[in-house]
Amino acid sequence: MFDRVHDPERTGMPSPKRSAVGGLGASGLLRLQQQAGNAALVRSLRLSPGTGPVVLQRALVADKLNVVGETHTESDSRRPAEKAFGQAKTGSANYWTEAEFPDLHMAVSGRKARGQAQPQGDARADLMEYRAIHAAALLVGQYERTAQAARALADSPAMTAPSEGNALPPALRTFLDVDFRKLVKYKERVKKAWTATQSQGVNDAVQRVFEYVEKIAKMFMDTMKTVSERRKALLFLLGAADLLKQHAAPLAAAGGVPGSTNVAQDMRIARSRSMGLAAEFSSQKGVWKVGDLHVADVLDGTTQTRQVKANYERKDAFNTALATWEAQQNGT
Repeated sequence: MFDRVHDPERTGMPSPKRSAVGGLGASGLLRLQQQAGNAALVRSLRLSPGTGPVVLQRALVADKLNVVGETHTESDSRRPAEKAFGQAKTGSANYWTEAEFPDLHMAVSGRKARGQAQPQGDARADLMEYRAIHAAALLVGQYERTAQAARALADSPAMTAPSEGNALPPALRTFLDVDFRKLVKYKERVKKAWTATQSQGVNDAVQRVFEYVEKIAKMFMDTMKTVSERRKALLFLLGAADLLKQHAAPLAAAGGVPGSTNVAQDMRIARSRSMGLAAEFSSQKGVWKVGDLHVADVLDGTTQTRQVKANYERKDAFNTALATWEAQQNGT
C-alpha cells in the first residue's frame, strides 16, 4: 500500500521528507513501499556469523506482535473468544482487526504523520486507498464468475424446460437463488470493506465499479419479469461483463499499478506488503488478525519483507489452537 516515513536509525535507509511524500501520487507511493520491502528483505538476510537461519514460530507467543490469518466472516462471530485466547497465550490484551492496527511511521498524501494518541480515522497500516481498489477489483472478478454461469444457462436446454404459467424454469430459479444472489451478497460485503478515501481518483474509480454493478443488477432483475425476455436478460448480464472489464484500467492506474492484468492480486500483495512492513517496524505486542492470504504472502516471500521481529501464524493453525484452548476451558 502507500508507504510510510521511517526512522532512519531503525531502518537503515533515509526517510523521505514529509513534503515529498505528501506530493507523491499512488504510483510513486507504491514504488516507495516496494523499495522499503526490498530493503527489509536484504536486512533480514544479513545474519551475523554464527547466528544461523531465522526460525519462524507458528504459535501465539508472548512479548511479540502476532500477525494471525483469518477468514473475516468466521472471526467476526467469535471476537470475544479470540481476544480471551490471545490474552491467555500472549499475556497482552492488545487485539486488532485487519483495519485497526496503527502504523505510527506512516505519512500519506494529504495526511499528517501521526502519533499514537491521534484520533481514529487517521492512516492505519492497512490503508483505505488500497482496501477500496482491492474491494472493487474483487467485485469485478465475482461479476465475471456470475456472467459465465449466465452464459452456461443461456445456452442450456434447461432454459426451455416446461414451467407452470409465468413460473421460472427450475434452472433459472437456481441461477437466481445461487449465482445471482451470491453476486448481490458479495457486492454488499465488499462494499462495507471501504469508505471514501482522501484520494478523489481512487474514490471515483472504485465508486464507478459499484454503481455499474448495481445498475446492471437492477436492469437484469427488471427484465426477468418478462417471460419472453429472460434468455436475453442472461445474455445481457454476460455482455455487461465486457463493459465492466473496462473499469479495470482506471482501477489499476488509481492503485499505482497501470497495465496490471490482475488488479485484485496486485492490490492484495500491496496490502500484504504494507502489513508486513508495519509489523516489522512496530513496537506493539499482542494479536493482529488479518486475511489469511496476507499472512501467506509474507511467509512465502511474495511481499519481500523480513520475518524477524513479528510472529506469523496461518488461519488453520490458529483455529486448531483456539478450539483446543476452548475445549480445555470447558473441561472437555
